[in-house]
Amino acid sequence: MDNRAPQAVNTQPHALAMPQLGLAIVCVLHALPLVAAAVVVPTVRGSWFGMSALLLALVHLVVCVLALTRRARLLALAWNTLAICSLLWLLVLSVIASSAALYLSVLYEGIGQAVSGALACVWGLVVLFTVPISVWGLAATRPAWLRGPPVAAATVVAVLVVLMATSSLRPSARAEPVHNLNAEVEGQLRTAVAAHGAEAASVVHTSLLHTTAAVCREPVDTRRLTLLLTTLDKEGHPFAACLQTSDAPSLASQLSGLLAERAQPKAPLALDLVHAVSPIPAVHPLLDAFSLRPALDGICSRERCLAPWQLVTLDAFTRYHPLEAVRDASFGVALPELAQALGARGASSLTRIETKSWLAQGDQLVPLVRMRLEHTAPDDTSLTRAVELAGRHILAAQRPEGSFRYLLDPFSGKTDDRAVNLPRQAGTLFALCELLPSPETTLAVTRGLAQLESFEKRAGTVSALSDDPALAELGRTALPLIAFVTCREHVGDRHDALIGRLAKYMLAMQRPNGSFFPQMELPKGTPSGRHEPLYAAGQAVLSLVLVEQLRRDHPRPQWPAKVLLASAVSRAMAHYGRVYWPRPLRSLFYLEENWHCLAARAALGSHRDDEYEKFCLDYVRFKQRLILEAQSGTSPEHVGGYGLSNMFPPHSTATAGFGEALAAAIAVAHKRGLDLHEQQTTLRSVLGFVVRQQWTTQNCFACAANAEAVGGFSESAASPSIRIDYVQHAMAALGHGRRALALQTTVRKKAHASLPHTSASFARALAKN
Repeated sequence: MDNRAPQAVNTQPHALAMPQLGLAIVCVLHALPLVAAAVVVPTVRGSWFGMSALLLALVHLVVCVLALTRRARLLALAWNTLAICSLLWLLVLSVIASSAALYLSVLYEGIGQAVSGALACVWGLVVLFTVPISVWGLAATRPAWLRGPPVAAATVVAVLVVLMATSSLRPSARAEPVHNLNAEVEGQLRTAVAAHGAEAASVVHTSLLHTTAAVCREPVDTRRLTLLLTTLDKEGHPFAACLQTSDAPSLASQLSGLLAERAQPKAPLALDLVHAVSPIPAVHPLLDAFSLRPALDGICSRERCLAPWQLVTLDAFTRYHPLEAVRDASFGVALPELAQALGARGASSLTRIETKSWLAQGDQLVPLVRMRLEHTAPDDTSLTRAVELAGRHILAAQRPEGSFRYLLDPFSGKTDDRAVNLPRQAGTLFALCELLPSPETTLAVTRGLAQLESFEKRAGTVSALSDDPALAELGRTALPLIAFVTCREHVGDRHDALIGRLAKYMLAMQRPNGSFFPQMELPKGTPSGRHEPLYAAGQAVLSLVLVEQLRRDHPRPQWPAKVLLASAVSRAMAHYGRVYWPRPLRSLFYLEENWHCLAARAALGSHRDDEYEKFCLDYVRFKQRLILEAQSGTSPEHVGGYGLSNMFPPHSTATAGFGEALAAAIAVAHKRGLDLHEQQTTLRSVLGFVVRQQWTTQNCFACAANAEAVGGFSESAASPSIRIDYVQHAMAALGHGRRALALQTTVRKKAHASLPHTSASFARALAKN
């Protein structure tokens, strides 16, 4: 019989069997993504997210070291700490993600819900890197605090904290409408404006640009009507004012009194009536960048407010830089900057305001949405006027030496005349020669082509255009060659010899399979490189098509032989129409192939290729999916734009570029006897968007007084800068789109004659109409 007393079982955490190598590996696999998240996720330096992620990674590494060194007691303590830190980190991120998802879902509707879904996926990844290792650690160490009723109570409290933190932001997710706001308010304001008699904006004489905040009597809220006003004072200087009252008659009375007391008689007026107010939840810089809808929302800090159009003039919607090393990558607002501009202590005190905006013209209040007129369907007259306005803008942008202004800020009037960009210079001349026949165009083209010719670099019998003495890139010669051929009708045969040398360069750049080398080494003239640059291949095909037509109509001994040009065009079309883009990808996605459609249209009268034309039609069919349609969740002012969502305003140039390709595809489809209804419906929507983006004397009320911006196109409603190629592509889309909309599916016999095969026929048709 064994009389020995039973030994006590040691239940202390450090005495339990603790994992070693397996735990160490798991901790390392957790630490590495946490460090990567702290470094890669766009955020400000020293942010709470980066610091907390690094701290959590450090705790993982400590647990790893203790597991490998078999320090059981310290390992239990460290693992408990890791479990608590991980769960707390998850709790904080859950509150932030849920509140941000709620805010964005309401603010941006459909796309906001998609972004919320993406946030949920990110949250799921955080769960995978926090919950399993925490549960494993708590189960393995069994700390004393885990046993008993307090655990259940703590769990309930944690859930309540998450729910309360999320629900506390619910009022900020949807803007609260202003009380006493009804149709009577607009009618009363119209009466006051009619008495003021603001002149219609037929010519821009002055600018209403005023970037300082309007100061209200009381903080902007839903209990009173608030009207933000900008006009000119007695001396002709812009000023901003804020009127507040509880009812429409009083507001109209205040407006009449202010105009009589301070405003210049018949001065233009910009009015913004606040109709909804919402606090801004400052969550994280990356998410805060989307807290204001570009050109649609204004912002206030108690009594001080900036109207939506003022934020555009301040370029406030491209101020957040997620990566300091890439300053050009920017989007959205930077709330700390706006807080500083409004004199606020921090971003937490800011309020988003939704306004209804008008521009006073005569006795009318003309509605403005994102600083543009409301949607109107384009017609032949409006498209012709828009082309002429864009053409005048381009002509005014040319410098005496022949180059075109690179960049223009429409509000400050500041310009950026960078070194000549050969493709943009040539593309601008190309558009002018096609669409604006006039003596002014001839003078501008003469100067522009002369400057392009000054960049000629010879390599034996061939020539390229380049600003680099050692290298000639494909696109820097292909598009200028297009311009030289197209503009020949304006300047005569003075550049024929150069056209021949440039055409020989294009032939030398072609590979046996029909594709093109990206560059040529100078001066020995050796093509090199493997990857084709974007756009350049389509431009190369178009240039050869045009030279082939020119050689046919006006034979010259200095131009390449007809058989060489025909062979080059055939091989190029065969390559890009058959093997260039794999057929399995054609139903999924394409890159930017607009110029191939332009080449296919140009070749309709000289060198057709069935597969090449199908390539263009397939490409356009895919791109039509990216055109925002009039459906639930799409802002009316975005309809017809090329983009993915309402969150980012569609870019004018991307939309116009697709419009160019679609107009060319319609000409191809018309020649093939296909139905045009669907494509023309899309094109009409696209051109409607492009027309709305153009700066005119009506919507350019805040532009610099010299009116250089009129006729131009900004990058988007959120980014005001005007670049010359933005204008060139928009002009081309509008001009060619106008012709494409006039084509009829049922007209088959004269289809060939109605197509703009040459710049001469198209220019004459445009001038005649």
